[in-house]
Amino acid sequence: IETPVLQPLAMLLDLAGEAMRPRLFVVQADGIDEACLRPDFTIPVARAHIDGGSRSGRYLYEGKAFRVAPQGSGRAEEFLQIGVESFGQGDPAPADAAMAGVAWRAAAAGGRKDLVLEMGDIALFRLFLDALELPPPLALRLDRAFRRPRSLASELERAQASGPAPAQTSRLAGLLAGLPEADAAKALEELWALAGVQPV
Repeated sequence: IETPVLQPLAMLLDLAGEAMRPRLFVVQADGIDEACLRPDFTIPVARAHIDGGSRSGRYLYEGKAFRVAPQGSGRAEEFLQIGVESFGQGDPAPADAAMAGVAWRAAAAGGRKDLVLEMGDIALFRLFLDALELPPPLALRLDRAFRRPRSLASELERAQASGPAPAQTSRLAGLLAGLPEADAAKALEELWALAGVQPV
């Protein structure tokens, strides 16, 4: 599939968020809405799929993408992106896993031996945590930290430094791990109040 190099800025920011703006090459001319150079293919391909009216589809793309590189990063601001997108292929988690497998095998077949897979889908990360069968408090902490990459990195470093998790966890930690975050915080505040503890 081919997608236009110029993409509507407002739509992209609505979907990707304002945090994306500093990484975009924005263009504007009199009488037309702001646009940006295509930062990647995912949103334009999804838009083309929706506009086509199909319930399902698989797409292959190859072309230039453009992102402002952080100063001193050494990253190219214009780069070739090759990828695949799959829509409406049933249960999303197995479909995502299948597409990741296709990408991995294709890169390996091309001679790459330094592959790293990065996933940003919270649902896939939760399935990954479930498969590890971690103690519930640790799994919950990692699940929350996943939304903030620095927090996740520090949680993983702390887990590696402390060695294997003990087989027993406190009953209180187990009870709190099963609650939504707001309810767990409220329960802790009530316990502190009963014990006369002043949080600092």
